[in-house]
Amino acid sequence: MKRKITFTMAFLMLSIQTIFGQSDDLKFEKIMYKDLKIESPEYTVEISNCVSTATEAKFKFKIINKTADFLLFDASKCQFVISGNSYTPKDKFVIVNPYDTKSKTISVIGTALNKVKTYSFTLGGVQRIIPLSVVKDVPPFKLPASKNDFTADKFNAQLVNSKKESGATFVKYDVQYRGDKIGFICPSKIDVLMPDGNHYANEDSKGKTFLMFPGDSEKFSANWYKMPGGRENDMQLVEMLINFNGVFAEGEARDLETKTIEITWDEALTVASK
Repeated sequence: MKRKITFTMAFLMLSIQTIFGQSDDLKFEKIMYKDLKIESPEYTVEISNCVSTATEAKFKFKIINKTADFLLFDASKCQFVISGNSYTPKDKFVIVNPYDTKSKTISVIGTALNKVKTYSFTLGGVQRIIPLSVVKDVPPFKLPASKNDFTADKFNAQLVNSKKESGATFVKYDVQYRGDKIGFICPSKIDVLMPDGNHYANEDSKGKTFLMFPGDSEKFSANWYKMPGGRENDMQLVEMLINFNGVFAEGEARDLETKTIEITWDEALTVASK
């Protein structure tokens, strides 16, 4: 029995060597690689579903923002090094909101990409957006509108649509950022001053903040519905003063540390997926 077991083990070892050979020159149409995680003080990156075929290497990339600031991720600043050859993804950048998560597939195109057990991936292009200044002392925008535009430092706003009725008031603006850094618009901070002396928050903010690069334009809305106070606060009849203090801000992008990791093949998964 012992001799039979020894023979069986030897046969299995010989079979594995025959299948995989003595080098990284693998004989599979598709190579599967192990999942892994990259940690930094600002983010966590999870890499999964790693696979290489003869012409493509790709994986699912999930980035988790651990900060109260925005993160930018530009996949075109990353690099795959496979069999000594460098490949750069052509993906566009993504914006990751504070404490939020974004996922995407990162891939490169080449030849003979399914012939190695390991390759390196350099994670670059991650930036943290640091707020620098908030625009204050913005003159209130009057409704009914006496003019259709206003300027808040490096932001130019144009009223493109509005409705002013007792039960609902609606305004929509198109804003262009004319600075040389990164602009922010936070519609959730818009409020309106009514004749009763109270400020009422924008009811259409949904908590979204817009991130803008030089020359970018964004559209956003503000809504208010039937006010308390009866005729004194009847939105169709009274003047409304829309406040934009704190709505506009500027920041700058700061590069985070570049990290290089090794992507290692998953033998069992590769064999199972054959």
